[in-house]
Amino acid sequence: MIQPDGKIVIGGSFLFYNSVARGYIARINSDGSLDTSFAPSPGANGFVYNSTFQSDGKIIVGNFDEYNSVAKGYIVRTNSDGSIDTSFNSGSVGANAFISVAVVQPDGKIIIGGAFSTYNGTSRARIARLNSDGSLDTSFDPGSGAVGTAAPFIDQMELQADGKIVIGGDFTGYNNTSRNRIARINSDGSLDTSFDPGAGANNTVDDVKVQTDGKIIVGGNFTTYSGVAINRILRVNTNGSLDTSFNAGSGANAHVGSVAIQADGRIIIGGLFTTYYNNNTSTLRIARISTDTTPPVITRVGAASISLTINTAYTELGATWTDNVDGTGNATVSGTVNTGVIGTYTITYTYTDIAGNIGTPVTRTVTVAAANQG
Repeated sequence: MIQPDGKIVIGGSFLFYNSVARGYIARINSDGSLDTSFAPSPGANGFVYNSTFQSDGKIIVGNFDEYNSVAKGYIVRTNSDGSIDTSFNSGSVGANAFISVAVVQPDGKIIIGGAFSTYNGTSRARIARLNSDGSLDTSFDPGSGAVGTAAPFIDQMELQADGKIVIGGDFTGYNNTSRNRIARINSDGSLDTSFDPGAGANNTVDDVKVQTDGKIIVGGNFTTYSGVAINRILRVNTNGSLDTSFNAGSGANAHVGSVAIQADGRIIIGGLFTTYYNNNTSTLRIARISTDTTPPVITRVGAASISLTINTAYTELGATWTDNVDGTGNATVSGTVNTGVIGTYTITYTYTDIAGNIGTPVTRTVTVAAANQG
């Protein structure tokens, strides 16, 4: 988690950072050095699954039953120096199982998701909302919540601008309605039935990120969505249906565990995969992909040739396109295709990814309708 000042709060399974004791949580400076002003002592007694930054500089941290040697029900709020914020009180019990994600609403209330079935003794199946003081907000009622599978859990959630919440994880129903691993809920905890994923994902959804247009990037370990074969990365429309304009080809060959959307709209994915997309290009556990579906631009060049220009954002891997004839990236098509005559042509070219790997030749069918037509 990156703070506004550029410092980074990290959590995980570590006990030391740069040889300094840090119990599963630390804050580092923007240059990677340890920020010694954030000094939990001794910190958490178990893995830290998540951390969420509040606007006042305080930090919500989840998944352990002790923090700084004080009993905590899988959640604590720390001050900016890593000490316990005693104004946040999760009660004598807190959550009864791990909390994997927390998001802070603009009003300061906190939505938590995980594997828990109760919060401070009140039934809350895998999702709850807390008041800013850590008490349960009873106005948020998920009913029977996220259920199904041997050990259901909510792994990730994203708060939309309208207050609705997209959730992903390993569940097959939400409040007595079928929802396979992804759902959207209203601000009161009820199911948003206008978001219908159909058969949904056939395996875990581990990250969801909402684009500025409301469409949602989904990553996980699934191989189908609503009955369509698609490997571990996809985009859904605002109503939950599969967005077929997002072409992930054969996708990732293993689990996609995290997704981030850049300011330019391109997407960074991380996970256990070693190849991505339909050319099986090697990309070890991280890749950048594009959401740009702009087609290649075909321009008439004089009377005897046409030029193929590929938008550099229109790539499988955030890569730079290279024509397989002369490698300029904006090459004049030659051979039997350089007639400049209006018609449809098949053009083959390769691309080079951000690591310098040259992909298998790609074939596209393009149509020349008139000068400057695409």
